[in-house]
Amino acid sequence: MKSQAPPVVAAAAPTKFRRRAEEKLKSEAQAGGPVLKEEDIARLLHELQVHQIELEMQNSELQLARAQSESLLEQYTDLYDFSPTGCVTLDSLGTILKVNLAGALLLQTGRSKLVTRRLGLFLAEASRRVLEDFLRKLLTEVIMATCEVEVPQGTGPALMLQIKGVRSLDGQKCRAVLLDIGERKKAEAEFLASERRYQQLFESAKDGILIVDGETGLVLDVNPFLIELMGYSKAEFLAVRVWDLGFFKELGINQASFDRLPQMKYIRYENMALETRSGGRIEVEFILTAIVWKQHKVIQCNLRDISESMRAKAALLKSEAEYRAVFEMVAIGMAETDPKTGQFLRVNAKMCAITGYAAEELLGMRFSEITHAEDLQKDWDAFQRVVRGEQPHYHIEKRYVRKDGQMVWVNVNMTVLRDPAGQPTRTIAAVEDITERMRVEESHTRLVTAVEAAAESIIVTDDRAKIVYANPAFARTTGYTRAEVIGQNPRLLQSGQHDGEFYRRMWTTLKAGQVWLGHLVNKRKDGKLFEEEVSISPVTDARGQIVNYVGVKRDVTREVLLAEQFRQAQKMEAVGRLAGGVAHDFNNLLSIIQMNADLLDGDQTLTPAQADGIREMAAAAQRGALLTRQLLVFSRHQVMQPCALDLNGLVAGVSKMLQRLVGEDVALTTRFSPQEVVVWGDGGMVEQALMNLVVNARDALPDGGQISIELDRLKVAAEPGSVPKVAGGDYVRLAVRDNGVGISPEHLSQVFEPFFTTKEVGKGTGLGLAIVHGVAEQHRGWVRVQSQLGLGTTFELHLPRHSTPAEAKNADVVAVPRGSETILLVEDEPGLRRVTRQVLIGYGYRVLEAASGAAALKLWPQWQGVVDLLLTDIIMPDGVSGGQLSAQLQAEKPALKVLYMSGYPGEMAARGGLKLEEGLNFLQKPFTTSKLAQAVREGLDRG
Repeated sequence: MKSQAPPVVAAAAPTKFRRRAEEKLKSEAQAGGPVLKEEDIARLLHELQVHQIELEMQNSELQLARAQSESLLEQYTDLYDFSPTGCVTLDSLGTILKVNLAGALLLQTGRSKLVTRRLGLFLAEASRRVLEDFLRKLLTEVIMATCEVEVPQGTGPALMLQIKGVRSLDGQKCRAVLLDIGERKKAEAEFLASERRYQQLFESAKDGILIVDGETGLVLDVNPFLIELMGYSKAEFLAVRVWDLGFFKELGINQASFDRLPQMKYIRYENMALETRSGGRIEVEFILTAIVWKQHKVIQCNLRDISESMRAKAALLKSEAEYRAVFEMVAIGMAETDPKTGQFLRVNAKMCAITGYAAEELLGMRFSEITHAEDLQKDWDAFQRVVRGEQPHYHIEKRYVRKDGQMVWVNVNMTVLRDPAGQPTRTIAAVEDITERMRVEESHTRLVTAVEAAAESIIVTDDRAKIVYANPAFARTTGYTRAEVIGQNPRLLQSGQHDGEFYRRMWTTLKAGQVWLGHLVNKRKDGKLFEEEVSISPVTDARGQIVNYVGVKRDVTREVLLAEQFRQAQKMEAVGRLAGGVAHDFNNLLSIIQMNADLLDGDQTLTPAQADGIREMAAAAQRGALLTRQLLVFSRHQVMQPCALDLNGLVAGVSKMLQRLVGEDVALTTRFSPQEVVVWGDGGMVEQALMNLVVNARDALPDGGQISIELDRLKVAAEPGSVPKVAGGDYVRLAVRDNGVGISPEHLSQVFEPFFTTKEVGKGTGLGLAIVHGVAEQHRGWVRVQSQLGLGTTFELHLPRHSTPAEAKNADVVAVPRGSETILLVEDEPGLRRVTRQVLIGYGYRVLEAASGAAALKLWPQWQGVVDLLLTDIIMPDGVSGGQLSAQLQAEKPALKVLYMSGYPGEMAARGGLKLEEGLNFLQKPFTTSKLAQAVREGLDRG
């Protein structure tokens, strides 16, 4: 609130003055005194005017002072309200009359709640009593007090209350200033804590400490360690000058030493020998330092007993001397290097011998310069890990390149030396030349690797034939793990196929120190037999005593089987060649018989008996043709006429015929494949193979039984080296099973041999299964047999599956066509040539004939322009084959059509310079007149 302005007195001054003057004159007149003259009155009026002017000036000054007072009051109010210092105005009872924002915040209460309430309510109990004592004293005197107060429960900051009593027109008041002294209290607490820590360090230090007055040299304090170390009591230390202490006299410390300290940070005395009170001598290190202690400039004296470290240093020097001696004389290379660069700092004579460099040469090099390039990165990485402290040391085997260029293997053990701060100062490495050991180990490793990787089984036994080692191949061959055979006798593999005398002869040879070579039939863990070629060698020690036996065994089971299969294949090949050669000539004869019979069959002049004879002759020729066809199938020289063949349909088509073939006492069942089973094959050949298998099964059922034909699809893995060769892929399996008498084991390997049979004479030719084998191979498949005596036999014919759907067969009979073209017939068999010419002329063709390839070449220039088709045998005796002949003629006349014929087309065709393939014009001997005419017509019409 603003104060009221003082009253204006200038306007009332003349009237008052006049009244006083008039009263004075009246009193003088009544008293009979002199009456004022007019000049006196004028003078008084003048004075009155002057005084009036002065009063007006004073009034103006009072108004200015009033304005200034009001401005100062406003400034005071602003300062009061917005001061960062808490301000409180109280009455004599402690009631808050006014409080600023900072004060309210410190008291943690809003300003509106503070005014008209007593300040003591917002203080802790002890602080409230201090405030009440002050207010009581304020009733009698104006005082000022300062105290520390707290808000209740100590929830607020630490406060200091400065209170001052004042007197005002409306009574006694007091003004209070609240200060936050929390930071000061915190600083005081930290200072006290620091002093306590220093005192604790002082008391517990393991160095002797003296606190000495810097001006007088008097000892102010001494710690327990120095008292115990020197043997003096604390009282003997205190209240004396430090340089008067007996043991300090020897150090030469005096006031001049203390005076130098302000210019020097400290004074250090090293390796001083002091005498204790008991007469003992100790080595000390002494340091004087100027400090401020308890607000005094003092000197702190630190005395450290270094007797033990001096002894350790002496021991270290002795150890260093011994180390140097060992470093130089040790039998392995020693090298110290810089941890940052790897440069050699010190090397011994052995290190020089290993590397081939002199010591002065190595000291100018880094270890990386002599390390082999292939080992450098690995070596440097390991070196850095040790230097960085990631591991305490490292061990590595690496290669050095000597000065002369030779390579040496070394074994390096390196560690790092560090300073007290843990920083690496140097590394030290022990280097051992292990070149010879590495050569031996490499040789041993190669030997072990070779033994472990060997395909042959290798076992080592002791002198009592107990197995001490077996390589992986032994485990693969026998089925026994190493753990199962170590400590066992090799007899656990015996099969019983060799008698006792066999083994006695073997051991007689071995105990005589000789190598035993032989063939063994042994038994696997699963009971299966296998055959081995074995070499067993005795191993002797330096005295010539046998200490081990080493057995090297090669599993030849498969080789024996393949050799047997190869011999079987050779026999079949030889018989096949013989059969093919016979079939070639025989087919020529059969062709002559067949076609002459066909020509005579239509002759109306023949008697019935003659006609029957002709028909019998034709039937015999057909049977002979079937026999030669079987021979050619068996020998794999029959030319296939393949197509996409559905075996489900093929088997269904011949099932009725097969049922009639096996008879009523045999139950024939067929299980077709639910999936499509298409192969790329010759339907006649596959029918022949199926018929032979069914006939063979029927012959195994003398008293009747069951035969089943089964078809399915399967995926087969490749069997490299198998005979017959089994290629992996998708196959169709045609299986024929019977429950007949079975085949004995000794005959199983012979069943596919030609002319082999166990049937009675006249009951079988021995070609049936051989023909099945030939059909399988011509179709790039194979046939297998499984049989047990009394339980039956299963033959499985495997043919590659074909993805193209089977072709539909046309059941219509096509009429034999005729023609008028010119044909050049080349055939070395006169009878066949004549009948072939006669048949072709009968079908309307013009025929030129030649008995050989050479004869045909002579005819060609004259008739080249009119010849439309070359009909030629493939193999001819004059050296010009059918293939060679056709090549020459087509070179001159590319449009010339060619039809080949042969009774033995396979290898003989290849020998004739012709590779018979699918789609090639070919006529298989023997043939009928209608087949000849149809083949010629197709050859002429082919594009």
